[in-house]
Amino acid sequence: MAGPQVEKIAEAPPAFEEITGVVVDESGKPLSGASVTVKGSSQGTSTDNGGHFTLQVPGNTGVIVISYVGMNTQEIHLNGRKELRVVLAKTVSEQVEVVIIGYGSQKKREVTGSVASVKVGEISQDVSGNVSSALQGRVAGVAVESNSGAPGAGLSITIRGSSTLGSNSPLYVVDGVFLGNIDFINPSDIESIDILKDASAASIYGSRAANGVIIITTKSGKKNSGPKVQVSAVHGYQAIPKRISVLDGKQWTDLFKANVSGIPDYNGVSTNWQDVVFHSAPMSKMNMNVSGGSANFVYNVSGGYLKQDGTIRNTGYSAANFRVKTQFEKGRVKIGETVMINYNNGRQLPTGGDQPGIKNGLLVMLPTVPVYDTANQLGGWGRRASYMKNLSNPLANLTAKDFENNATTVLAEAFMEVRLIDQLKYKLNVGITNSRSYSNQYITAYDDGNNAVSQAQLNQSSGFTNSWLLENTLNYDKKIGVHNISLVAGYTAQKDSVNGFNAAGTGVPAFVYTLNGATANQTVGGSSSSTRRISLLGRASYSYDSRYMISASIRRDGSSIFAAGHQYGVYPSVSAGWNVSNESFFRNSVNPAIISSLKLRGGWGKLGNDLIGNYTTLSTITSNINYIQGGNLWQGAIPNGNASPKDLKWEQTKSVDGGIDAAFLNNKLSLTFDVFKRTTSGVLLGVPVPISLGITGSPVVNAGVVENKGIELGLNYSNRAGDLSYDLGFNLTTLNNKMTAITIGSGKQEFGDITRAKVGYPLGGFWLIKTNGVFQSDAEAAAYTDKNGNRIQPNAMGGDIRFVDYDGNGRINNDDKQYMGSPVPNLMLGLSGYFTWKDFDLNLLFQGTFGNKIYNSSRIWLEKMTEVTNLSSATLNAWTPSNHSNFPRFVLADPNQNAQVYTDRWLEDGAYVRFKRAELGYTLLKSLSRKMNIERIRVNISAENLFTITKYKGFNPDIGNGGDPLSRGIDEGRFITGSLYPLQRTILFGLNVSF
Repeated sequence: MAGPQVEKIAEAPPAFEEITGVVVDESGKPLSGASVTVKGSSQGTSTDNGGHFTLQVPGNTGVIVISYVGMNTQEIHLNGRKELRVVLAKTVSEQVEVVIIGYGSQKKREVTGSVASVKVGEISQDVSGNVSSALQGRVAGVAVESNSGAPGAGLSITIRGSSTLGSNSPLYVVDGVFLGNIDFINPSDIESIDILKDASAASIYGSRAANGVIIITTKSGKKNSGPKVQVSAVHGYQAIPKRISVLDGKQWTDLFKANVSGIPDYNGVSTNWQDVVFHSAPMSKMNMNVSGGSANFVYNVSGGYLKQDGTIRNTGYSAANFRVKTQFEKGRVKIGETVMINYNNGRQLPTGGDQPGIKNGLLVMLPTVPVYDTANQLGGWGRRASYMKNLSNPLANLTAKDFENNATTVLAEAFMEVRLIDQLKYKLNVGITNSRSYSNQYITAYDDGNNAVSQAQLNQSSGFTNSWLLENTLNYDKKIGVHNISLVAGYTAQKDSVNGFNAAGTGVPAFVYTLNGATANQTVGGSSSSTRRISLLGRASYSYDSRYMISASIRRDGSSIFAAGHQYGVYPSVSAGWNVSNESFFRNSVNPAIISSLKLRGGWGKLGNDLIGNYTTLSTITSNINYIQGGNLWQGAIPNGNASPKDLKWEQTKSVDGGIDAAFLNNKLSLTFDVFKRTTSGVLLGVPVPISLGITGSPVVNAGVVENKGIELGLNYSNRAGDLSYDLGFNLTTLNNKMTAITIGSGKQEFGDITRAKVGYPLGGFWLIKTNGVFQSDAEAAAYTDKNGNRIQPNAMGGDIRFVDYDGNGRINNDDKQYMGSPVPNLMLGLSGYFTWKDFDLNLLFQGTFGNKIYNSSRIWLEKMTEVTNLSSATLNAWTPSNHSNFPRFVLADPNQNAQVYTDRWLEDGAYVRFKRAELGYTLLKSLSRKMNIERIRVNISAENLFTITKYKGFNPDIGNGGDPLSRGIDEGRFITGSLYPLQRTILFGLNVSF
């Protein structure tokens, strides 16, 4: 009996016990994604964003192995310990940080181009749910501007300035698939973001990379890691932090009764339309991620949901996303795939018509108009009086107009990689993107206080986008002693197709969203286009002893956009680097505690741009051209009614960059410095032609040259003092943008008589008539004469604006416009801080721009005083004979044209500094987490857009306007279709749980 009992005890498996710990670097900064395994087994896990881990081990006397890229691996004997704090030191050489450079990766210390990597931990915690927003203020040379504060709205990203009058958006590459935008990507799914800023780094992408490249790699599972579950949830509220000061009902009545006849006495109504339309709105976001893997197979599955009500009533946005990424490796073969699905639904601001839009409409709507009026049989909305300007009730528009969009996007990528020999790999990559969008715009029968809509209207449209990408590449990497050789060659093919359909009708039954019920005005339309591209690419890189590096790449692109004979372009680049700190003379003479590393680099390259519209090279026929012959009126058509030259070519950008990468104080302080110059030639411009040619519009030709140059500085300092560890970041960008030549036609391109692209000046520069105060008396106005004694402003009186006669011809007209400033900031700053103290963490971000101007068109409506609308509170200080101020007099007729739009009266300083983000987190006691069988629990409170310091009088100085270089500095209102949605302040409470 004793023998079997002894044998049975010997076979009993050891009891598993749980150990917990945290892994940090030498400065105390948590290391996310560090591998923690039990030596000699497949049991393992990885650390979370805070560097924490929980692991089941057989007994408590074994050995665990902790490893992290760029750090010395540690083996720790447990000896009964259950809680560990592991400090990993950098490898002797330096941390081997790897960056993605396009069709491959490279050690950061050997990178010779201008490449920036973003700290993904900061991006994944961003509360906005938008990757573009999370990049704002974090990377030198990358400008992120708000197109709108609307829920789900995207942002405009430009890298090192605008270089074309067309699209200036960068190329996005997500897991090897080319995308036009990244708004549908969940920030929590991102593993790394690398930004290729100069041509030497980006030319491997050829014609798609003229505006830079943003490469996003999504999260993968970890080898030899059991299932790890992470759940996060946030909930909070948003509010528009600013109100524009306008007149209340009593002020408005008093002001207008004193200046305008026929205004009735105050009716006791004082509606603040901003308070009616704006409100605090809830926002919620949830994410879940499951990951793990064995020795051969890894997986990462995630899902998320975002619901964001709009801070303008009856608007909102929701989005759901799902992603799965797997990878299998066996022998010399590796296969993998990524599938991302996103569905979003948004209710938007109504647009269209000749009204000033919801934003400006609520500012100028009369305060004496009530919100509701029971006498109104169509909706019960308050209505304007007959003496008022024909403005609509803003809340009526928001309620009666249901403008809803939804879209489904599917991204699928699969690859197979075969190691043909030890140094040579073949990779086949296939990517497919499919998007389906649907828009439903319904207007019920209602009286908006201005016009009655007697029949319901319905407009429906659908859009279909399909893209496929096929890539075949060979990668050869060989190390021979101190020599490192890397070669890449490849062939790619791509096709993009876009189709659209729309239909509309009136007389639709109430809230029946089907066009079958339309009884009148039925219309239908559609569109279709496609683009095809093929490419050959190659890159060769050489490194000698990690001291001297050189890299050259070339790509030949073919595009169906251009006519035969101009469909191909070749884009080469070359760059070199010198790791000075790897030289023996440096190591022997420089104390690493002072200068830890130093690298010099420089590069040149040429890029192309074919984002000019699919059928720009095709001429059209203009019909219904009437002419008289033989006493008869004939109708005909003119070939080439809109002529387009067949010899259109690629816009080409040449880039020169020089940089320094350095580290100081035992690598605690790092520095990156770049000087760059980008020159884009062949910029497409519309050239005016005589009307006698019978051509409508302006033929588009390669006629412009645009230059961007500047400097970039990035600093990062990490250290530890006791239980406090901190990481501070600072980035600075200067930018000088200008049009240096227009080779055909006139030397300027205009946009709405406000901005121009003119030789010697920035794109979108403001050209306006300058004002010089207000005449304080009739005599002063009469004394403003030319050299011959003639009055320059014959209709001016005391209280009118003095306009500068710039050309000296004695008249005020368009010839008096002069350059008044640039919409492009010449200085951008970002400042970030990440602090941890015991179980607390704090994340801060500030950003700002300087040197730019904004044309505030909202003020035209609020201050022109030529119509019976509500006005700015500033009009209370209008000039009168007893109040000699610099605000012009109240006069509806406006004989002096004080309210004319083409003056610098409406131009303001657009500089601002914003407290962009703050987050305070606390990780619960590990003992409490263990009791609940949870690896980690973290609670946090975060806020976005806490405050903005600016002189700008509008809602928001961060004006993007979709990245259009000719309108980016115009705060929407009278001149641009649609309405910019004010930016909101957001406060959220969050919970993160790891199992």
